[in-house]
Amino acid sequence: MDLPARLHFSTLLILVLALPLAARDLSLTPSEFVVSPGQRIAVAVEGGGTVPGRLRDAALYTPKGVYNVVNLRADGATIVGDATIPARGTLILTVRTTPEIVARERRTSHAKAMVLCEAKDDHYGRVTGLAFEFIPEANPYRLASGDRLPVRLLLHGRPAAGIEVRLAHGDDAMQAAGRTDSAGRIAVPITALGRWQLHAVAREKSAESRAADWEAISTSLTFSLPEPAGP
Repeated sequence: MDLPARLHFSTLLILVLALPLAARDLSLTPSEFVVSPGQRIAVAVEGGGTVPGRLRDAALYTPKGVYNVVNLRADGATIVGDATIPARGTLILTVRTTPEIVARERRTSHAKAMVLCEAKDDHYGRVTGLAFEFIPEANPYRLASGDRLPVRLLLHGRPAAGIEVRLAHGDDAMQAAGRTDSAGRIAVPITALGRWQLHAVAREKSAESRAADWEAISTSLTFSLPEPAGP
């Protein structure tokens, strides 16, 4: 079992500001969202202007441990890796990029995805330690069309207040869902079956002014509402 390395950011002392989402935002999409123990799945990493060498913490979190996503390789504009499902539960995939400085702005992207392996347990709420991450406060795989998904947004482990959250269904364009409250929470509407993505981005004054003036940090969460099982 391999534990992914953690990224440690310097403490930033300015209020977080909302920033429009950009094409650099990162997302994770597994080849299947409902899986079985022992199954091997492909994991697509898109956006972020990434190359395999800039990706870190490509991992699969399970109730039994944390495992690497392996064999990262370029496939056109997408990076693809492989993961083997070792255990039952609501499992979490993660990845992040190394920092990139563009026009005095240090940019990093983070992404999570959730897959279901037989058991709709409480593992969905695990905090993985990404610098910026969505934490669902209900199991996405227990939702039905028309429900709302409550999520908490953490920045450096603390509630991220006043951040605009956007969401998209399938290949639809992103739509604004609202802003997080003082505790970093928001409930987003889930109006249909299929794949959903949540995105957010925060901008802070950089603590390392020699390298950059600003820190721009994005995050995403992807999951899918499957069709109900037949009788």
